[in-house]
Amino acid sequence: MKKTTKTKTVAIAALAVCAAITPCLAACGNGDDEATDPMKYKGVTSTTIYVGNTAATTGAQASIGVPFNYGIEAAFHKYNKGGGFSGKYDGKDVSGLKVALKHYDDGGNVGDVVTYTQRLIEEDEVFAIVGNYGTYAVNVNNDIIKDAGVPMVYAAAGNEVMAKDKATGNDRFIFPVQPISSTEGRVLIKRAFAATADGGLAATKVGVISNNEDASANILKGIQKGASTLPAEQKNNIKYQKVSDTETGYGTAAAALKNEGCDVVIIAVVADYVKTVSALMDAGYTKDNVKILTSYNNAATAYFDKNVNGAAVFDDTYANIINAIHTQGWIDITDDPLAGYKYSNAGGLYDSYKALAAMLGAPNLYDNGVPGFNEEYWGVAEDLFNYGTEVPDGLPSASLGFTPFTLSYDAFALAGYIAGDLFCQGLEMLGDKALTRTNYVDAMESAVIDIALADTISYQNGQRLGVQAFSLNQLYATEYEGSYVGATQSKVIHTLTTFD
Repeated sequence: MKKTTKTKTVAIAALAVCAAITPCLAACGNGDDEATDPMKYKGVTSTTIYVGNTAATTGAQASIGVPFNYGIEAAFHKYNKGGGFSGKYDGKDVSGLKVALKHYDDGGNVGDVVTYTQRLIEEDEVFAIVGNYGTYAVNVNNDIIKDAGVPMVYAAAGNEVMAKDKATGNDRFIFPVQPISSTEGRVLIKRAFAATADGGLAATKVGVISNNEDASANILKGIQKGASTLPAEQKNNIKYQKVSDTETGYGTAAAALKNEGCDVVIIAVVADYVKTVSALMDAGYTKDNVKILTSYNNAATAYFDKNVNGAAVFDDTYANIINAIHTQGWIDITDDPLAGYKYSNAGGLYDSYKALAAMLGAPNLYDNGVPGFNEEYWGVAEDLFNYGTEVPDGLPSASLGFTPFTLSYDAFALAGYIAGDLFCQGLEMLGDKALTRTNYVDAMESAVIDIALADTISYQNGQRLGVQAFSLNQLYATEYEGSYVGATQSKVIHTLTTFD
């Protein structure tokens, strides 16, 4: 791996389909010592390893939760088709154990998250929690999960509560993936000063704008931690502006950074991101005198679009600054549409693209393949498509509008796939060690892990920081004969990079 790409960007986040399964009886435990911590789990039977999660699969968040769990199920389906888990369990050799998801719909309700998480652990005794869904869930169930000594693989959130430079004790059972805010902050400040050839913005003086929201405070904490390791010259050329009055404060902060001569500005703000960009424009910043760098949370290009007759069109209010804006991304699945990989596997998913082209009146559009995404992406897209066609019961209700084709490229389904695939990789890392929770934790810490669709992650030496490799994306708008054509676009200008 990994990612060669120069155009188009796909943002990714996370969540779930529901599979109600009843595991058989056994004793629970979370380690090797059978005297105090028996190896048998109610959630592991002679045929199946049950894992669980709660997620909102009805209500306002169903459009996220349903495809997220679908992605987890698709990854398990592929693993099970490949033979499942073979190794040692409960003092004997086992072969072909399938992985299955037991899911409860929490409807986005915090109280239900607690109830169902406790049920998964105490009654169902699932082997692990996979795909811990959303900020609201992580905040209330992280301690429940870790205190029970149950592995948690992939949280669809970047909550700071999971971040550990060196996890010990039961903190070791928590395996975050998506970027932790403070981790990204460390990368942002180092990227700002790094050379262009290394994926940086080559700043001479960096301004940082933050506010009092939790995400901003945690990004700022990471920026300050990363800055502490920089050379003195760079450290002394960082200017901080923290905004408390969100009505007038951004203008004051932007003007102060402009007066300081900051040529790179880090927007360590999520909720007021566009307001901050506008303040920088009002202070006299343009695409010619500044580079703006911000979090992957702000990567959506639609922030700078307006609706014209039902279509997204670039808002030329931002014409003088749009090219200055750079965002990070932890998923980099794009490819050069001209010279890169072109997907053309006969049958299945490819037929769906051909059918789409015909419906659009261009039946020969994809004769030479579907461009724009790398080969690894297409492998995952096929797994998502195949699950929906091979296991019709796993397909979400038609009333939600999902099909195997739409789920093959759904951002949340892709995130769920990452979660499911990572859990299965951990099983394979057990080697000749018995399947126990503590052995699973040891295995996950034993090597650098290659994440589907992203770069790598390491839990070695107790590290729990989420991903640390980010791509650099630049926003732009296409101008033709004096007017802007279509919506805001984004291109990857540097692939996934870790800044140590």
